[in-house]
Order: sequence, then C-alpha cells, then structure tokens
Amino acid sequence: METNHEPPDFRENLSGLNLYDWDNLLLAYRKASKGKRGLADVAEFEYKLEDNLLQLQRELQEQTYQPGEYHSFYIHDPKKRLISAAPFRDRVVHHALCNIIEPCFERSFIFDPLRQPHRQRHAQSHRPRPAIFPPLQIRAHL
Repeated sequence: METNHEPPDFRENLSGLNLYDWDNLLLAYRKASKGKRGLADVAEFEYKLEDNLLQLQRELQEQTYQPGEYHSFYIHDPKKRLISAAPFRDRVVHHALCNIIEPCFERSFIFDPLRQPHRQRHAQSHRPRPAIFPPLQIRAHL
C-alpha cells in the first residue's frame, strides 16, 4: 500500500466548505452535544439552537468571534489534575473547524482500520501491539 507523505493541502477541502456554513455548524453542534445533552450549558444552547447557531455563523462570517473563558476544575482520579473546559459554544466552533481540517490530515495518515475516528477506543485496546524492538536473536557459537 502506497502512502502519501505530502503535507495536507487545506485549499483542496476548504474550497467548497466554509467554517460558517449552516450544515457544518449544525453537524458541529450535534457532535459537540453527543453524550452531553443533560448538561446545563448544552441545554441552554439547545433551547435557542437556531438563534445560537445563527449568532455563531454571523460572528464567524464577520470575523468577530471571540472564544469565551474556560471553566477550570479539579478531578481526583487517580491523582489531582486541573481540567480547563471550553464553553459549549466554543466546543461547537472546535467541531466545525475539525469537520473541515480532519479530511485534509486523514489523507496523509497511514491506513489502519482500528485508528479510524468512528472506531471505539476499547476495540483498539484489544489488538496486539507491535514490538518496539525486534525480538532478540541469540546465536550459539560452536
């Protein structure tokens, strides 16, 4: 299998899709809210979904979008760690950007069926891992 080691050409993908396209923003909202629909900030955004997406679209088109302040908190599993989470509307923008740039990068990656984004993480953990170093070969000297 031949792999392409050329750097990704973003112009190829960006020519037909903009960050602020309605379909892109709606898909980004769906990805950002997946598994989080019970959270307060997600519910608040969804309550006025169309208004919020139109506001984001307008800010992105006019290049006036400003990211919000991160919410920081600690978790204690297994040790104390500081986590900083972006506001939900910023996570929608993150997903909208990823919808555009991921296809550009994926073309330049080595194909591995278990590394595809739609595969679950636990499926990857059950596969044999290649050795970092080749097995040691001992020769008997006669």
